Amino acid sequence: MAFDPPLGSTSPAVLLDNATRLDNLLNSLALVFPDRAGELLYTWRGIHQNLIPLSKQYMTLAAAQADIVNIPEGSTTYYRSPDDSALAVEVINNGGTLEETGRKMPSGAGVDAKVSAL
Repeated sequence: MAFDPPLGSTSPAVLLDNATRLDNLLNSLALVFPDRAGELLYTWRGIHQNLIPLSKQYMTLAAAQADIVNIPEGSTTYYRSPDDSALAVEVINNGGTLEETGRKMPSGAGVDAKVSAL
């Protein structure tokens, strides 16, 4: 969708509209807010919400599941592997339940064991 008026407009109405949108992008409780063209932009809260899983480390699947409200739907996170085959196990938030994706971060011991088996 095109901007109306186009980008670069010096209209006072556009300046006021941009100030209002900026206020919403910074202070809204919503996770996204539309720009003048109707495209959804992440708000500050939305950016923060999407970064939370990247900074958290979970010791167990149960600990990650207990923090499910901070893991956005469709996002992945990791928990520490209970055995030496991997460092961490990737899980995805599928409707409020964490499910394994099948991907793991291999541990040195796990890699060494596979190399030795060759």
